[in-house]
Amino acid sequence: MCLRLSPCAPEFKKEAPEWELVLDIDALAAEEGKSWVWKGTSFVNYGPGHEKRKDRCVVSLSDGGTDACTRREFDVTTKAWITAAEQAFVVPESKAGPSPDAARHVIHTRPNTRFLS
Repeated sequence: MCLRLSPCAPEFKKEAPEWELVLDIDALAAEEGKSWVWKGTSFVNYGPGHEKRKDRCVVSLSDGGTDACTRREFDVTTKAWITAAEQAFVVPESKAGPSPDAARHVIHTRPNTRFLS
């Protein structure tokens, strides 16, 4: 599974649009020795005045496709996981949250502060 980016129309409507690879879940699984299954991605909401900011997202991954997911913060502009040194948002594997797509309930209210509902 890969997360890819394509330009908007008219490029997207071409028979073979050029896709930019943003995140390769299969490569991540091979690197980490896991069987990651993509369970959802949601862009972080930075709050009022930052509605157009779409640089980071929370990716929900399940090892082997189980109900339990881990959620990690990913920077789509640098195409890299946010590191611990950068105070990454990480929820360890759990069944916490209303559903595997609970990443949709992550908001930023100020730098380095995240709330998950």
